Amino acid sequence: MGRRNNNAGFSLVELMVAVAILSVIVLMNMQIVEEISNTQVALMKKIQSEENVMQGVSSIKRNLSMAVNLIHVAGPINGNALLNNRGQIATYNLAAWAPTLGPGAIDVISAFIRENKASDGVTALNALPAETPADRLIRFPISAIFFQRPTLDKYGVLYIDVQATPVAGVITPKDSAEKIPYIVDFEIMEVFSTQFEPVGYAMDADLSGRFMAMSATIRIVQRNYFGTTFNTVYRWCPPAFMGLPACATDTPYKDTEKIFTVGIRNNVLGRSKTRRGLATNVLVPPADVDTPPAPYFSRREDGIYFLKSRIPLGGLSR
Repeated sequence: MGRRNNNAGFSLVELMVAVAILSVIVLMNMQIVEEISNTQVALMKKIQSEENVMQGVSSIKRNLSMAVNLIHVAGPINGNALLNNRGQIATYNLAAWAPTLGPGAIDVISAFIRENKASDGVTALNALPAETPADRLIRFPISAIFFQRPTLDKYGVLYIDVQATPVAGVITPKDSAEKIPYIVDFEIMEVFSTQFEPVGYAMDADLSGRFMAMSATIRIVQRNYFGTTFNTVYRWCPPAFMGLPACATDTPYKDTEKIFTVGIRNNVLGRSKTRRGLATNVLVPPADVDTPPAPYFSRREDGIYFLKSRIPLGGLSR
């Protein structure tokens, strides 16, 4: 009698079933790894986006709060030349947004000059140094805020240009400007202002009856998409328009809203009593040929100055 073979091995069917099960396990593991990777990438994007927004909010507060000679206008801001250094800010929203493709139009949100003197400066504020036009551009640099509108396939971008350079009276955003990406809605919700009443000085005549901005409440909405697929469709429509068929997307996302108020602390209620004169008050060359230098501007309370803070090296260390 022959011996029974106990090592006959697996049949073909058993091998095929085992391979199929192993393939399913491998695919499931790959899918899990991909989902974990996508989640990590999405989380990193969200954190980075939050940091970008907070940096942008900080920059807007830091620069707009130091604006001088800023006038609240009905809007929209048509052109952005700084006539006699009069800056402009208006309420703004995307209520008239329409779905289009490609890069969106760039709107001027505000253009202004701002106080740039540091808090550790040693020069007396009411002194009369021998200034040149270049000196005054350093002391009162021209700044601007722009918003590039979102479209169906392009997110909106907020530009904060702290050293704007007018060309033929027009200011446009530069590559060096601070940028906040992934914006789907931007709004200047309210501008609180007070009407200027002249007190008989010729230098203040151009401010007569104008509304000087005291604060602005701003709203920013940023969109963060979670994960990607082969046929991912991102739509950057403002939240109020996401119900339109053209704005439909199957990719999950989250909109983060930031609302903040900027107190415009240095805005004028008249020119400085110690710096009045007859010279024109224009910063943009070549019109700036003032002799003596044009007067600086007074603050809400004459003699109280809000300057650019400067913390000594190591001042925050423990």
